[in-house]
Amino acid sequence: MIKSLTIVLLALLGSIFSFVIPAAASDAAPTCIKIVVDLSNSASMVGTVEIRLLDAGDGNRVFYDHTISVPANGTTQLQYFVGVTIVGPIAATFPVVSSGVSGLISDHTVPLSNCPSGPGHIDDGRINTNDLGAPLAAYCDGGGMKVWDIDASGQGTLAFSVTLADILKALTDAVASGQNVLVGQGMDDSLYALSSNQLVLIGPDINTPSKNYEFLTTPNVCL
Repeated sequence: MIKSLTIVLLALLGSIFSFVIPAAASDAAPTCIKIVVDLSNSASMVGTVEIRLLDAGDGNRVFYDHTISVPANGTTQLQYFVGVTIVGPIAATFPVVSSGVSGLISDHTVPLSNCPSGPGHIDDGRINTNDLGAPLAAYCDGGGMKVWDIDASGQGTLAFSVTLADILKALTDAVASGQNVLVGQGMDDSLYALSSNQLVLIGPDINTPSKNYEFLTTPNVCL
């Protein structure tokens, strides 16, 4: 049976929220978690929400830490899967919630068969290693980045590549102008440099193309 709990995010900077999903057993076991995000941002700057999942049965060990960006005066809708082996129950905190950001984050424990790539993270060198079921995979390449589009069957096709020079120029332009700058795109997947001096990968969700998957990372992720 699917267990779920919906979190309502308040527009408070640095607020912390938590919840617990009851565990089915006390022993460590493979678990698949589906995360559904529907956020809006009323501020004129890009907002962020940090999601941190902990294994309460293992000393509150943090097993997942991910930051989601929300466009200025815009919305972010996405869903993705996290496969892990934990004791449980699962707790979640939101250490960072930008002012102006509000909405819902729903977390469900689902059957392992629903995890597109099974439990665990993907150790093939991709940057977005923890995002099982992501519609894209990004790899560092000599300081630059290669982005592969992933279809519903798990097959990958090179969508686009960018150089280190491309990334650095886009970051410089984005910070200077206060506007997000497109670094590269292909097959509906994109890499943007944000005015907050961060990089974000965006691609349509595999199961719900009308929703976007987003992966926010640091400007020096490939350095």
